[in-house]
Amino acid sequence: MADEPLYRTLRESPEFSAQFDEIVDKHSLNVIGPVLDGLLWGIASNPKGYDRVTWNIKMARNQVLGLTVARLRIFSA
Repeated sequence: MADEPLYRTLRESPEFSAQFDEIVDKHSLNVIGPVLDGLLWGIASNPKGYDRVTWNIKMARNQVLGLTVARLRIFSA
């Protein structure tokens, strides 16, 4: 039997929730939702694939694909 992939549990801080609400108010959830979902899935499934900012913090960021979605950075410990 093949090993199951490991997924980490992500916990949202109050700061993240406040910033998420602000971003959704500024941009449509239909526009920003898939980008955030992709970043969070990447962090949960492969955190080692992201740039290390400090010894214990990594940063995930999206590519700018057009004028409708801004650059997003998510820091995880």
